[in-house]
Amino acid sequence: MEKICSIKLISGEEIVCSVIEIIEGSSFTSVAIYNPVKIVLQQASRKSTADFTFKFCPWLIVDKSDLLEINLNKIITICEVTDSDVLFEYKKLFQKKLNPKPTRQFKRELGFIGSVEDFRKTLEKLYKSDPHTKDT
Repeated sequence: MEKICSIKLISGEEIVCSVIEIIEGSSFTSVAIYNPVKIVLQQASRKSTADFTFKFCPWLIVDKSDLLEINLNKIITICEVTDSDVLFEYKKLFQKKLNPKPTRQFKRELGFIGSVEDFRKTLEKLYKSDPHTKDT
């Protein structure tokens, strides 16, 4: 069932997350969510034609868990996100987690590895050397 949804909580917060499933227990019902972020409205810049724009910020600052459960009693409404701008920004935010950039491994065989100062001294030495003498 995984869908990107907007959830309005009774606290007034609005979060965007991937809703995985609805879990029905004996005493309460909860919603399993993944990668939640809070939507915050901000006034648009002068260049923008819209009155307000939005940005995402972490929903839970301390807890770094990606998979969470919210009691259904704490939710006012859940709706699927259809706005292409919101979907694009949400997916872009988690793209780094999904497809991290490969790390480069520098090796001596690939070329010169050293400090900028060492390289500057080497270039100055080459520049100041007599062009008519050969290195042997």
